[in-house]
Amino acid sequence: MENSIRDKSLEQLENNYLPIPNENSVTGLVYNVLSLRKKLLKNYSIADLRLCISQNQGLPYLVPIAIPIIEKNPLAGNFPYPGALLLALLTSDKLFWEEHSDYKKRIITIFDKRVMQLIAEAELSEEIKQDLFYWLHKFDNDTNQ
Repeated sequence: MENSIRDKSLEQLENNYLPIPNENSVTGLVYNVLSLRKKLLKNYSIADLRLCISQNQGLPYLVPIAIPIIEKNPLAGNFPYPGALLLALLTSDKLFWEEHSDYKKRIITIFDKRVMQLIAEAELSEEIKQDLFYWLHKFDNDTNQ
């Protein structure tokens, strides 16, 4: 991804500027997402990526940043649990993945090469493991129909 894109915020890239309401007038989630839309992409943490991707914000800009992170460590993002960034990608907007099959193929390649083993070996609760396996399977099948 171009560095010039990373030097901008989602608001700048999408030319969609939203005011941040009073923190007491919206949920914490809404407040955090609106705040992150103003932050430069180069300053995003894994947790920031996870939150925005899970809310389908700026996917064309954030997915290309997230995929190399997942390629290096499929269980990146320990908040709220290991693999949270991967799960955010897998559960994000289905239409995005249908329109960006190149990104989808990269996720499937990561899945095929490493994720199954890592999930099986990771110290995750059975519930989280089941969620990751379910969404990996659904991601692969939903966008291949």
